[in-house]
Amino acid sequence: MKSLALGLVWSLAVGVSAKSIYEVCQSTQGKKSNPTAGCPTGTKYVSLNDTKADFKSIQEAVLSLPQDTSPQWILIGAGVYKEAINVTRKGPTTLLGATNHADKCKYN
Repeated sequence: MKSLALGLVWSLAVGVSAKSIYEVCQSTQGKKSNPTAGCPTGTKYVSLNDTKADFKSIQEAVLSLPQDTSPQWILIGAGVYKEAINVTRKGPTTLLGATNHADKCKYN
């Protein structure tokens, strides 16, 4: 019974029904002026044709990340990226695809 109560408290505190930070970050809805709005601070933005992008290739973005154990994020705009990606940093690196349907796995 104690674990059930703790689970319920955790669910309420975390807000299980709330959108995840990744869902907010990946969504392109209403983000024309700032593609990384709602993303973790420092998220790098990659796009083949968006002038607001930090980089045009995913590998360039990966190489720009610090060589430490801090978590880092890269948001990737729509397009076909023909490149090999090599991530050698020790910290967690999350690659997210920008989408109009962040809440539907079918479109991602």
